Amino acid sequence: KLVAEDIDGTEYDISVNSSGGEEIVLSSYYKYYPVVQDSAYQKFYLKIAASDESENTAISVAKLGFNIAKPFPMALFFEDLGLIKEIQEDSVDFRNKSGKLAFIQFMEKGCLSCVEEAQEMKVMYADTTDFKRDRYSHSLFGRGFIDEAEFLSFKTRDLKLPFDCFLDNENKAKDAFEEIIGKNIENGVFAVLPNGKIEEFNYLEIEFPEWIHLIYETAYPEE
Repeated sequence: KLVAEDIDGTEYDISVNSSGGEEIVLSSYYKYYPVVQDSAYQKFYLKIAASDESENTAISVAKLGFNIAKPFPMALFFEDLGLIKEIQEDSVDFRNKSGKLAFIQFMEKGCLSCVEEAQEMKVMYADTTDFKRDRYSHSLFGRGFIDEAEFLSFKTRDLKLPFDCFLDNENKAKDAFEEIIGKNIENGVFAVLPNGKIEEFNYLEIEFPEWIHLIYETAYPEE
């Protein structure tokens, strides 16, 4: 078993390939490591644990420190999903969102707080004084809708949302993003900073409009 331990002690299970024989060789791809640090090369302690399944006891545990190249989340998103059809417009290439601030939201139909967050993002899009439109984007992935027509109505008639919206009833985008961040999600808003680090909104710590401003200032401190 291979575990990556972040510098704050958080652990993530990492997918590995193994080959047998007298020596067991483990190999893992850099894209399987979560994007949680600012630097281009993230620092992880890799813990390799070997156990005897018949006895259910640990045989040995090794812990090594490594710098691992950070994958850029939007490029991984394209790698996993390819072009993604927007509910109203053409298909979107998420690689074009790399290098600038990219918000991404996942919501289940009926989530009232998700609707409020989407409305706040709508306010952000209308504010061209504090937020330069060419410096950021927002993408909303909705699931639990009956069909494309209902989701289209949600975007264009109910809320009149100005940003890209994608129907994700099969959870393909949600599953792909969960692999990138190394954790399960239900409803949530995330920000992918220009340096590739991912920040998650936590309603227990800050109000959503304040978080939007904080993230934008973090992404572009010179403005």
